[in-house]
Amino acid sequence: MMLKNKKVFFLLLFLTLIFLLSGCNDNAKQNVVNHYLLLQGESETWSLTGYEVMLTPEKFKAGNGVLKMRYEENYLSEYFQFDTHAIINGEDVTVHSISAEYLNSENVGMDITEQHIMGMEMEKRLNANGNPITPKDINVIYMIVKWKDMNKGEYVEERIDLYNSQNKENAFLE
Repeated sequence: MMLKNKKVFFLLLFLTLIFLLSGCNDNAKQNVVNHYLLLQGESETWSLTGYEVMLTPEKFKAGNGVLKMRYEENYLSEYFQFDTHAIINGEDVTVHSISAEYLNSENVGMDITEQHIMGMEMEKRLNANGNPITPKDINVIYMIVKWKDMNKGEYVEERIDLYNSQNKENAFLE
C-alpha cells in the first residue's frame, strides 16, 4: 500500500512540476490590443458614414466609408479632394488623402455626389515615448472636403468633425 501511495505522490509531483514549468515560457505571447472606431459626420453639403479607424501595434488604418452630397443627386465637378486629419498628441497629421481631377472634351466634370472611400493602411504611428499610439493619444479626427463649384468657378471647402476625445459617445472599441 505504501508503494502505491509513493507512486501516486511522485506522479502528482511530476504533473505539478510540468504544469508550473509550462507557465515559465520566455516566448509567451503578449496580450495584443487592437482599437477600432466607426465614424460618421456631416457638414452643410456632405454626409460621411461607415468611416473606420483601426489602431494596432503594427499599423494605422483609415477609410472604407461612403461620402455623399446631402441634397444633390447628380453634381458634376472637375475637382474633388478629401483629407482626413487626426490631432495626435497636439500635432495635426493627415492620415488619409484622396484627390481627383477630371474634365472631358465637352468641359464636363465627374459626378462627385457619392464617393466610396477605400481604406488606406500605413505603418504604425508612434507617440512621444516611441510606443504605438493608442486612443489616449488621439484628440480629434476630422475630414476636409474640397471640390470645384462649376457654376461659380470657385473651389469650396467644408469640414466634417468625426471624433473628439472629449465626447464620451465616441469611443474606440478594443
